[in-house]
Amino acid sequence: MDISFIIPAYNVARYIGKCLETIIGQREVHSLSYELIIVNDGSTDETLAVIAPIAERNDNIRVITQTNQGLSAARNAGLKIARGEYVWFIDSDDWISEEALHKVETKLTVNKPDVLLIRAANVLGDKLEERGKVFENADRLCTGRDVLIRRIWATCAPFYIFKRSFLKEQKLTFYTGIFHEDNEFTPRMLYRATKVALLNEVLYYVRQTPNSITRSTNYKKSFDLLKVADSLINFCRNEVKEANCRKCFMQFISLNINNALHGTVGMPAETLQTFQRQLKARPYYADCLLKSGIAKYVFEGVLFKLSSRYVSIYRLLQSVKG
Repeated sequence: MDISFIIPAYNVARYIGKCLETIIGQREVHSLSYELIIVNDGSTDETLAVIAPIAERNDNIRVITQTNQGLSAARNAGLKIARGEYVWFIDSDDWISEEALHKVETKLTVNKPDVLLIRAANVLGDKLEERGKVFENADRLCTGRDVLIRRIWATCAPFYIFKRSFLKEQKLTFYTGIFHEDNEFTPRMLYRATKVALLNEVLYYVRQTPNSITRSTNYKKSFDLLKVADSLINFCRNEVKEANCRKCFMQFISLNINNALHGTVGMPAETLQTFQRQLKARPYYADCLLKSGIAKYVFEGVLFKLSSRYVSIYRLLQSVKG
C-alpha cells in the first residue's frame, strides 16, 4: 500500500461525499495503490448513511467508529491502523484535486521524502484563493528546519503527506483534547524532518464555512492556544539548539499567545478571570515575546514584564493600532 488517506468525520453528511469521491475518482493514470480510512468520530447526523454505500462499492475503504473524541484522537486512531508507506490526513469537509495522485507520484516514489509539502487554496462559493506563495527551488530536497527558517511552511497538517515510518520513528502524534492541534504538531514535525520535498501544485481545497472548527467562536480555543504555546516552549527548551530555529519557534509561540488574547473578545467575565489567572501563572511568556525579534511582540514583552495584566495591555495596544 502506497498511501493511506485518513479522514476524520464528525457530522459532515453535507460534505463528506465530495471529499471521498475526489479521492476515489482520480482521473489521471497512476501506479499508486491507496486505502481510505474513515474515522467516524461519534457523528449524530447522517454521516454514516452517506459513507456506507460508498464504502460498499470500494473494497479499499475501511470505516471505524468511536465515541466523539475530537479531530486529534480521530487522526491518531486512523494512523494506528494505516498500512500505507505514506499517510495523508484529509479533513472531511475539504477535497483534493482530481489529479492529486498523479501529481505526487514522482515526488513520493523517486525522492522518498519524510514529508511532501503541497499547496492549497481556500474555496468560498465560486471564489478560489490560493494560500501561500509559490515555492522557490521546489525541485530540490531540503530539511524541515530549512522550511521553518525560510518561512514557507503551512500550519495545516493536510497540506503535507507524511512517510508513515517517519511519524512512527519520531513518535509524532496529535495532541488530543484541544483545538489548534496542527499549531502544536507541525513545527515539531518539521524540526525533526530531514528530507522534505516541495510541490508547486494546488492539490488541496479548503472549504470555507462559517461554522467550521477553525472559524467558529469557542472560548476554549484561547485556553488551548496556551497549551499549544507551553508544549512548543518545552519542545524548544529540550530539543531546538540552532539560534535561527529557536527564533522561528519564538515567533510562532508569540503568534499563538496573541491569538489566545484575541480570542478573549466577548469572553464572559468569570471565564476571562480564569484565563487571566492562567496567563499570570506563565510569566515566561514575556521572554518568548522578547526573543521573537518581531517589533510588536517585543513591545508586548516589555509591557508584560512590567505588568501581569496581559489582556488589558493587549486590548490597549489593539485599540491604539486600530
